[in-house]
Amino acid sequence: MSERYTRLFTLPGSLYAQGSPLIILAGALLKDNQTGRVLAQLKFKNVGTKSVKAVKVSVTPLDAAGMENGQPVEHQYLDLHAARDGEFGQKEPIPFPDPTTRAFHGAITQVVFTDGSLWGPAEGAWEVLSPTRTLESVLRDQELCKEYQIQYGANCRLFPREEAGLWQCACGAWNRQGEENCHACGKSLDQLKGFDLEQLKASRDARAEKERQAALLRQQAAASQAAPAAPSKGNRPQWLIPGIAALLVVLVGGGIFFANRGKPASSGPSASGGGTQSAASDNSGSAAGGDDTQSAASDDSGGTATAASPVDTLFNFIREEGEIRDRVDFPVFPIYYEDCYVYEKTMDSGVKYFFLADKEDNDLLWFHAQWPDDSNMEVTLFYNWEEGFISFMPTVEVTSNNGSKTSYILRGSVDIADYHANMDVIPSSVEEAETGAEAPEYIEPLTKSSTTLTHFSTLCLSKLCEEVGISMDDLGFVNFGNPVID
Repeated sequence: MSERYTRLFTLPGSLYAQGSPLIILAGALLKDNQTGRVLAQLKFKNVGTKSVKAVKVSVTPLDAAGMENGQPVEHQYLDLHAARDGEFGQKEPIPFPDPTTRAFHGAITQVVFTDGSLWGPAEGAWEVLSPTRTLESVLRDQELCKEYQIQYGANCRLFPREEAGLWQCACGAWNRQGEENCHACGKSLDQLKGFDLEQLKASRDARAEKERQAALLRQQAAASQAAPAAPSKGNRPQWLIPGIAALLVVLVGGGIFFANRGKPASSGPSASGGGTQSAASDNSGSAAGGDDTQSAASDDSGGTATAASPVDTLFNFIREEGEIRDRVDFPVFPIYYEDCYVYEKTMDSGVKYFFLADKEDNDLLWFHAQWPDDSNMEVTLFYNWEEGFISFMPTVEVTSNNGSKTSYILRGSVDIADYHANMDVIPSSVEEAETGAEAPEYIEPLTKSSTTLTHFSTLCLSKLCEEVGISMDDLGFVNFGNPVID
């Protein structure tokens, strides 16, 4: 059976007029092989800061010679709820009266926002934007792409650019001129513009040498002992809130959380004192690198010393280079962690992150990150090598078009052995925090949020491993050095 539609024409690229809140992402001219009619389809993306509820367009038909083929066709897209970054229009046809039409010009003449304000028409012409370039097409080296993602974030897939009063972040999001940080991921435009290819190559080569030396040390350690001693297990962290402990046991004791930083911490029996911000150290300078050689461990009875496991090596580094804290609070969830070592870092973008290890020997590690105050985002991640997976339970606040806010809870886990750098982190369930009702319509956007934060957290863990002199493979992250690129 023949196809219902035949494609007659495609726009040469995405169209944009400076100052417009929308990009015409794509357009095509189709012929209906059953009726003989010719119709256009356009796809739009909201790159403005306001939600859109209606759009007017003018589409001029052209004949086979490229000459105007009748009067422009006016069309309206109504009853929209297109928030920032939202895409729409691709499923709504615009019919032309003359079936000999073989191409068209398109322009947006008016945009109506949900607050009642208007935009349009554009003062300048609608012109073709330069094509998007992926990291691979620019860097042409998988290890360089990996190094770029280590330095700028795991969600980096495009080469950033500035054009026509907009700038596109490495994460793919479009931002307005004057926005210093990406509205989607918080990356700094100045930092992205400061990209230095030679410096990136030097960082890649240095990382490769560290990995080579670490692999050699592991081989030497393996050859020097037939049966390495199992890492000692000390007391687990002390959870101080009744009722929460049982929940953490079910979830293997931890999760990823991000929420509005303006919310107060829980006022429950154990949620006293400052939040995570107060626990962050002001002394966040670069810590001295640890000894790459595996440290030796001996028991109190003076037994033969054996090489430390990779997990022990990681925790020893945190204890040696970190700062001891009596207590650290997590304001997003009413728990606190006491008598722990905190190893802190601050990125150029202003994101502060730190790792927490208990005083006792165990396989438990908290990761916590704080974005700058204006981004309203935090993340906590819990790794458990003994059980072999990462447990996560983000609490997400969604703002609807009318401004109302609703909290949703995601629940699930990631198996460390199956983790790859660009694997989607899919929640097993999404429910409204107040009613407990399922919210399947939010699974896809919230999955993207969880995936991005999990990748960021795990790349920070990878950087810590580089300092320590061990690899992610040592911790069970199979094939972490060869991420899957979408």
